[in-house]
Amino acid sequence: MSEKNEPLKVLIVDDNDFLRDSFQSLLERLSNFNFEIRQAASGEAAVEMAKKNNFDYIFTDYNMRPGITGAEAIKLIKAVKPGVKIFGVSSFGEPWLVEDMMSAGANGFLVKNFDATEIAVAIKAVQEGGSYYSPGVKEELERYNSL
Repeated sequence: MSEKNEPLKVLIVDDNDFLRDSFQSLLERLSNFNFEIRQAASGEAAVEMAKKNNFDYIFTDYNMRPGITGAEAIKLIKAVKPGVKIFGVSSFGEPWLVEDMMSAGANGFLVKNFDATEIAVAIKAVQEGGSYYSPGVKEELERYNSL
């Protein structure tokens, strides 16, 4: 976990202002972490911010209109900052969507009904070199891929 005096630099990417602000409030309530949080309203803005900043974690929505998808943003960000840890985020956990984000280079996938505890678990899993999927998502992805 992050030392209190070393903030983890986080970028929240979503085209919905309310959701970005809510996600930021949720992160700020995690007492085990110290975050420095920035926000972007589009995939294009996220790519530009990632080029100029060294984020530890990026949480990006999949569907942002108009503009590029979260998966496209992940590919572009990973091309310039391969070490950044990125979580795909969506209201839905459809296997094709999860697969699109993971194959683009995401380190994990969160369905938007997450809480603070799930975020802490997800960050810890990725810090330790693993990946993270919201409950039920990985199983659904495995069923989809076995068809």
